[in-house]
Amino acid sequence: LRRMEGQRRNLARARRLYRQALEVDPAHAPSLLGLGQLEARSGNPVAALEVRAECTGGDADIWGLLSV
Repeated sequence: LRRMEGQRRNLARARRLYRQALEVDPAHAPSLLGLGQLEARSGNPVAALEVRAECTGGDADIWGLLSV
């Protein structure tokens, strides 16, 4: 149980850090990819798709790397 709680805190922290990076650069491909993967692997497919919708320009190609 303690381990699961730690993982949840780590996911929340990672999510927060990705969002902070995207506030600075909304088209930052590594942050978009990381946040999308985090959401998908956390069982949040809707959130993952919302992140994908935020992706712009040629960086959209990185979504081929997103495997759930």
